[in-house]
Formats: sequence, C-alpha cells, structure tokens
Amino acid sequence: MKTVAFPFLILLIFLVSWPAASVQVRVVREGATGLVLRVLFPEPVLTPCGTYHTLSVEGCGSISAPGEPQVVSYNFSIGIPAGEYSVHAVPLSLREISLPAPLVPVERWTGEGIERRMEWRPDPSAYALSRFPASGSLLSEPGRIGNQRILTLTLFPAVYNGRKQSLSFSREWDVSVTFKATGVRTTDRTMESVLKRLLLNYASARNYRLPNPPLLKSLAVGSDLPFFRQKVYKVKIRSSSEFKTDAEGVYRVSGSDLEGAGGSIANVDIDNIRVYGTSYVGGLKVAYQSGMEDSAVLSELPIQVVDGDGDGLLDPSDQIRFYGQGAGVFAPLESTWVFKGHPFDYDNYYWIVLDGDGTGPSDQPLRMDSASVLPLSADQTVHTFFEQLHREENNYNPTRSSESFHCIWLWGSTALKAGQVILYEDLDAYLHSPADSTLRIRPHFSGISGNAKPVPAGLSVTLNNITALFSDGSTFESQRLLTAGSNTLQMGCAANAFIYDYYVDSYDLEYARKLAFVSGRLVFYGQPDHETVFRYAVTGVSGSSSFLCLDVSNPLHPTLVRSIRNGDTLSILSKGYVAESGALPGKKFCVTSGNNLRTALSIEPYRISALTNSERNLRSIAQYDEVIVSPRDFIGAAQKLAAHRNTFGNDPVDKAVVVLLEDIYDQFAGGKTDVSAIRNFLTYAVRHWGVRYALLMGNGHFDYKGYMGVTKTSYIPPYECVKDTGLVGPCTGKASVSGTDDFYMNSNIFFGRLPVSSLSEAETAVDKIIQVETNAAGSPEWRNRALLLADDDYQLSVIDDVNISLPHMQVAEDVARKFPPSMEQVKVYLQDYALNGVTQEKPEAEVALVDRVSEGVNFWVFVGHGAFDQLTSEKTFTLSRTLPRLRNTDKYGFFWAASCNVGEFDNPYKESVCIRLLTTSGLGMAATVGASRLTTAVANKNLLISFLAELLDTALSAEPVSIGEAMFIAKSKNNSVNSNYYNLFGDPAMIAYPRFGRIVADSAYRFDTLSAFQKVRVTGHIQDAGAVRLNGLLNVRLAAPNETREIEYAISNGTRSLTVGVMGNLLSSASGAINQGRFSL
Repeated sequence: MKTVAFPFLILLIFLVSWPAASVQVRVVREGATGLVLRVLFPEPVLTPCGTYHTLSVEGCGSISAPGEPQVVSYNFSIGIPAGEYSVHAVPLSLREISLPAPLVPVERWTGEGIERRMEWRPDPSAYALSRFPASGSLLSEPGRIGNQRILTLTLFPAVYNGRKQSLSFSREWDVSVTFKATGVRTTDRTMESVLKRLLLNYASARNYRLPNPPLLKSLAVGSDLPFFRQKVYKVKIRSSSEFKTDAEGVYRVSGSDLEGAGGSIANVDIDNIRVYGTSYVGGLKVAYQSGMEDSAVLSELPIQVVDGDGDGLLDPSDQIRFYGQGAGVFAPLESTWVFKGHPFDYDNYYWIVLDGDGTGPSDQPLRMDSASVLPLSADQTVHTFFEQLHREENNYNPTRSSESFHCIWLWGSTALKAGQVILYEDLDAYLHSPADSTLRIRPHFSGISGNAKPVPAGLSVTLNNITALFSDGSTFESQRLLTAGSNTLQMGCAANAFIYDYYVDSYDLEYARKLAFVSGRLVFYGQPDHETVFRYAVTGVSGSSSFLCLDVSNPLHPTLVRSIRNGDTLSILSKGYVAESGALPGKKFCVTSGNNLRTALSIEPYRISALTNSERNLRSIAQYDEVIVSPRDFIGAAQKLAAHRNTFGNDPVDKAVVVLLEDIYDQFAGGKTDVSAIRNFLTYAVRHWGVRYALLMGNGHFDYKGYMGVTKTSYIPPYECVKDTGLVGPCTGKASVSGTDDFYMNSNIFFGRLPVSSLSEAETAVDKIIQVETNAAGSPEWRNRALLLADDDYQLSVIDDVNISLPHMQVAEDVARKFPPSMEQVKVYLQDYALNGVTQEKPEAEVALVDRVSEGVNFWVFVGHGAFDQLTSEKTFTLSRTLPRLRNTDKYGFFWAASCNVGEFDNPYKESVCIRLLTTSGLGMAATVGASRLTTAVANKNLLISFLAELLDTALSAEPVSIGEAMFIAKSKNNSVNSNYYNLFGDPAMIAYPRFGRIVADSAYRFDTLSAFQKVRVTGHIQDAGAVRLNGLLNVRLAAPNETREIEYAISNGTRSLTVGVMGNLLSSASGAINQGRFSL
C-alpha cells in the first residue's frame, strides 16, 4: 500500500445514531478436527403488506425465488482444508408464530421499461408445503478464493408453514463443522485482505491452505509458440456460411502470397518453416478447469513444403501446404455428431513462422509423414460415404425484448403452428445408385427460454412431393432421394397438429453420398472394421494434376495416404477402424487436386512491438498489480491511466500495465474473439504475475455476430449465457447469467469495466479518475458528502407495492447508517415533494437533485424504480433532460443505483444512466454501479449494505478498501443471480473513501455550549494503522445535534409513517493543514 499526502475530512457532531442489532456469529470452539459456531439472530419483525405479511430480521436477506414465500436467510463463510468434511446446523430453540395473513411472495414483474410493475403472484406448490424451505440450512459446494478453500453455509432462522400459515422461528443455532486439518500456513499474495474480512475462522483457516504457486513461471514462449519470432504471418480462413464446413481442406500459401502481404521471404530456409493451428474445436470452454490458463492454445501442424527449384529456399512460386478448417466443424458430443460453430467469431486462424529453427516443441519443424505403403489388395470396394450437412439460420432471439437477454438464436420468429411450412430447400444428393436413396433428418427445436425440446408430435416431412409424419424418436428416415438432380425437401406441421412453445433451431441431414470429386476436392468418412482393407473409389478425376490424399482423422496431425489413378477414378486403400457401439466414424480423408488447393481469406504479417506501460508477451516473467485490458483503439487512454497508477501514491497499485485485447485473443485463443480467453488470461495473470486488479477498457454488447444488423462496435464482449453450448460448456453457475462481468471475476480478481465506445469517451473516463484522485485544489468538503435519493410510494398513479413491503426510504435510512458519523448526508426523498398532476412528475425534486449533485457529492446512492435512461417513474433524473443540467465539473464521485436496468451495458441500442454518468465530459461520476437486468428489492439492499460496510470500514487496523475489493467481498457474501447482475463501471483500484487513519480531536468536546461569535481552537492528531506520520488537509465542521422527523406514505389500505434522520444544521466550518500527523485550527 502506497501512502502519501491526501486531504482528510472530519465532521464533529454532538449526536450519533447507533445501528440496530444485527446477526451475531462467534466461534465457540475450534481445533484440528473442526469448529463449532454459535449464531444469534435478532427478533423477527412482521409487517402487514396488503393481503400479506412481510418478515424481516435485521442483518438477513432472502434467496427465495419469484413466487416463493419470502423467508429470510443469512449466510457466512469459513475456511476448510482439502478432503472430506461434514456440517451440522442445529436450532437450539424453536417457537411457533401464527400469522394473520400469508407470508408475502417474492415479487414477479410485468410490463416494460419504467411502466413495469411488481405483482405478488404466489407459487401454489410452494405455499402448499408444511416446511419452506424444507431444511433450516443450505450448504454450498466448496469454492476457492486464492489458495483458501471456502465453504458457505446459509441458515434460515424462520421456516414457513403454508398449510397452517405460521412460522417456526429459531433465534439461536449451533453449527458444527468437522474435518481433518491438512495444508500449510501461508499468506495469499492477492486475496489475503478479502479472506481476513470474509472468513469467520480466518486465523485458523490460514493453516489449511494450498501453497502459493510460483510467481515467476513462464511457458516457453519463443520456443513453442510463434508470436515473438521475426517472420510470422497470421492466416485467416472462413467458410461460405458460419453453419457450413466448406472451408475444410488443404490450403496453399505461396512465397508470392507472403510477399503480397507485405512480408519478406529473402533467405528463408524451407526447413525452418512451421505452421500452427488452434488445438481446440469451437469456442474455448466456458466452465473453468484448473490449469486451463497454462495450456497453449496452438499446436504445431505437420505441413508439406513444395520447393519448386530444389534450392532449399522459399521462392515466390514455392508453396506451404497445410490442412485447415473453418470456425464451424462437425465434432463429437457423447455418441453423436454435432455441428459446432464458434460463438464469437466467423473465422479460424493459422500461423506461419518462416524463422522457426529451434523454436518448436520438436527440434525439427513438423512435416507430413511419408505416404504409407498401399496394401496389395482390397477386401471390399466402397463407392459411397455418409455425408453430413447442417442447416441453421439465426434470425430471431425470443429474449430480445424481455429485459433478460440470453444468446438464444433461433431460425424462426414464431412458434410452430398447424399447417405451417418451416423450411424448404433444394438438395443435391450426388447419389451413386437408387439403393443409396435413404435420407436421415434430425431436427432440433427449442422453447422460448432456449431449452432443447424433443421432436413434437404432428411434425411432417415432404421429400420430393411425398409427405410422411415423424414417428417416435429424434430422427426421420425416407427413401425418396433421387439418384441425380435436385431433391426438394420441406418440413412442417400437420394441419390438425397442436404444437405449443416450439421454435425451429436447426436440423442435420445425412445420406449416402457418392465418392466423387466436386471442384477437384472431396472430404469423406471411412468405413469401420479394422480387419478389412477398403478400396475407396473416388470418381470424377480429370486433368493431369497430381493429387494430395490425407488421412485427417486427427485434424492436428494429418498424414499422407498413397493413391492410384486409373482413368477418372482415384483409388485409396486403407484399413478400417475399430467401431464401438454408438461411436463416431474413426476415419476421415481429404483428397484434393493439386490445381484446386484452397487459398486463405487473408494473410497479414504479425509484428509485436514494445509499447509504453504495456506488456506484449502474455506468458512472460513479470509481476504486476493491475492489468488494464484495452483494444488498440483506446491504447492511448489506457497507457495514460497505467502511468497514473504507477506514479500516484494513494492507491493499492505499485505497478500497472496495459495489455492489448488483440494480444489476449492471439496468445490465449489462437486469434479468435473469445470471452473465455480473457478469463483465462486474467487467471494466468493472477497466478503467475500476482495481479489483483483488472480493468476492461471498452464497451461490449450481446449481438456478437451482428444478427440484428447492429453496426456499433462491441470492443470487449460481455459473457451472455449461450443456449447451444455443446463443447463450449454448460450454462451453470455464473455462466448461466447474462449481462454480467462476474464471469471474469471467477479469476479471483478485483474487476471493473469502463464501457466506452470511442477514444474520446475513454479519455473522458480516465481523466475523471485522475482528476478526482489528484486534484486537491479548491474546497474539499464535497468529498465528505453523501447524497441519498429515495423513490416515493407511487408508480405514477398506482401505489407502489414494492414500497409497501420494503419502503425505499427505509432502505435509504439503512444505507445512511453505514456512512461514518463524520460524513455529511444530504437527502432527496421524493415523498417530500409535490406531484404535478398533469405531467405526473415532481419537478422540484429534480431541481433539488441537480443542485445537490452540482455542489459535489463523493457518494450518490439511489434506491427505487429505474430504467436504463431514468430514475423514478416521476423522471427525477433522465438522460435527455437532467444529465445536461449537472454542473459538478471536477467533483466526480461514486454512484450506486439499487434499482433495475440502470446499469444495463450490453444492449447495443441503449446507453444507460450508469454509462452516461461515466462517459459524459465535464460532469457526472468517476465510477458507477448498477444492475443490467430486472432485480429484487431485498437482494438489492443486501448487496449495497455489504458493499458500503466494506468500503467505509474506518477501523484503526483497516487499510482503505478499493471499490473493486469492496465489490468482490460484497458479492462473495451475497452470492446470487441478483448480485451477478450488478457491475462495477470504473477502475477497481480507486479508493472512493481515502481515509487511512482515525482522526482524534483532543479539544473539541470540552465545550457543551457555544455563544455567538465565540472562538475555540480544535487540536488533535491522526492515528494511522501503519504508524505513518501523514500530511494533508483537514476540514472541520461544527454542527447542531442530529434530529428525526416523521414522513407519511401511502399503502394499499391507508398510510404509514417512517422515522428518518435529519442532520443537524451546519454552524461553522474551517480548514487547516495536517503536519506530521497533527493539526491545530
């Protein structure tokens, strides 16, 4: 931690309000075999809420799902060793509480935008249970933070009986955890402060850790990867459609091609040429697996180099030949074939290294094995093979307008209807004989939520004008293919069919295709039976060209196969393969005429040059505290921020570095756009560089491939839950949530994003950060001021049901108690302002909000209803009208919206309040937090309270907590989908409340009465945890005692009142210097 001079602020007050009692947890006993915890809950509070009652217990949240009874829960984490463990949670006292009304269900949402409404619609099955939840405790799967194994336990102090309409409440619990102590006592280099704050048994859990991995680890870059050689070319190939495999084949790159790309082939020894390709199929796996970040994504491929003149040097007419595939391929999944396209990229990439001597995994560059000797004779001649075709279009996403976007791209925009034709195509079958006329069709259907569905009853297939219904099963067979010519294929619903919630996703075709060249090329599958020698008779051979025949069963290691030409037929003899029941074809061949080798879509020289404050070798030996990931378009702004972090004293970063996004894609995904590559790199940086902070500089949206026709650049795509994950990985855990950057936080890193769309926006966001951290000129009072904006009791003309169950003002008051007593609080509660009956707005509230923000606030918290472009249904803040009226230049604070969609950042058609506050020049905020989707009030409150509790911890032993660290801990304590939707937009290394010590006033409290014009001297000193004598600026404020007042608000059957705090009037203020830790003014 770097510590230098910084302004300090204090508010001397005469009356403080103490927070209400919360949950108490203490360790009763611990040792090498486990520990025992005692948990004591406050008394429950039941509040009438329309036709329901709400239950609240101070310090508790709720993890009930929409429609379920909203029971309270409390979770805590402990550290445990590796190995087996057991947990027993026992309530020590139970008492029954009868309810006069049912327990309120978790809200559901109806409507769109700011007009959406919450409704209480109970789930009948949950309310029919005698115990909800069934158990009083819930145990998570063990996780890991840093090198500490973590176990999280959730307790439900009250269990609801829907049949009797009662609660079983236990105020006191014993929790025993048994295990066998193993591990080492060590300090985690990146997460120690988090573990200290998060774990109840922190002191003993330090003994149960894994050893820290060595920091200075490096893969052998320069010896087994191509990126840092001098003569490297990046080759791009692409299929004619992202759903086809027609890019598969043998490629040629000539010396003249490389020269045309701007490179030099002078004195290139052909024996030093290497080619690399990606070693995985489809996208990188979404589900993280240990060690994934250390795996090289490129493999060297065997190639063939044609040296025309035999001089051993690469000449313009010489050729480099390699087997390549496009981004989409057929790949094995369980016991079937599936088509796998890349979720983020249309293209595949290969890397040519001309100076690859001594740089590969083998001493010599790989070449295709010599052609194998043909068997003397064949046991069986083969004329056909099973062709596989995939048909898919992505025209529609049923979640597009649901405010809960997922990547669920479907063919049709409407569900299946009776009599509807859902596809039509002409199919050229290339049949060998009528006996080969069987066509197999395997369609794939989806529900509106993206869940795969079986083939519906009533589905019909019409092949060459003959119609038949699908029978039971997932595959349809018909023997109506024509031997030659065009085959017409239709699929649809029978006229009397009733099909509900079925959408067409794709379909696969399979038929026995003739072994015949098309455009001088053919890729085909071989036959089973390893004891049999097969003769594959490939017809359609013409011209005098030579032929290249490859066994590509392993696409990363193609081998040459001999062939014999006889007229227009090319014969390939090869043994079959061992066939297992339900297994996939084990042999695959690629045959190409020398005149019909494929050519690349593009070739470009690949150059790595040094950049200031940047690291280009992402497998290097390095040590950094923060990485700033930036596309090349924003490199200047990223370098400026890194330079600031490297010189600024009041932050937790000693060394920051910029990493180009393009380098991550190249070195961790082989050149492809892939969010998992970013995640894997961050994991690598944490483990091997010691990185604690990561900032993504760039916006991102959910239209990865432009299916919607979006032209807005998506610089750094967010992770969106992909329906058809297949080989990429299942949508589980945080990977099941869209609109969140928590996917990257799985790397155990303090994370933030600057969602900027242009260089000017990037410069604005960076300048705000630097300005707020370095500018000590002018009055600093605003840095000790918090603004609380709370919604009222109505949504336009309708009483707000959310406000009945959890009043917005009550949440704001709970938040207010988290701020230090010395911090000035200003409140704009809509309940205090008059409604314009014509416009349904509260213009005076908007004026008050603009005035308060323009004066400068270090914290601005909003609680209530919001949408992407406004706060409150009364339009207290809108992007179009209110934002331009702000006048808070150089006073850029921190904004948190406990609301829905205010932080929506992944929609290409919208820019949310959180984004515009961050990217608008001369006004707004330096960092923001908001939700990207619909959220619930109780969970919103719990996350916010947890965040402030960590951020504003002013305990003597506490160092300042960055906004990224506070966010990480808050999400760890409130691990839910609701919390996942909240994202931090800003540099996670920022210290929003830069207070390093406790300010002790030696003389201020000697006076209990002051007369007019009386002068007093205030003296004191700063107590700092690190015993550092600090210098800075102190602002002293003298205020009257705090007061309270009552605010009345409407409920469905009358009114209620709420007691809110009012800060005492300011009587006087003064500023003075802190010298060597002491002050006097």
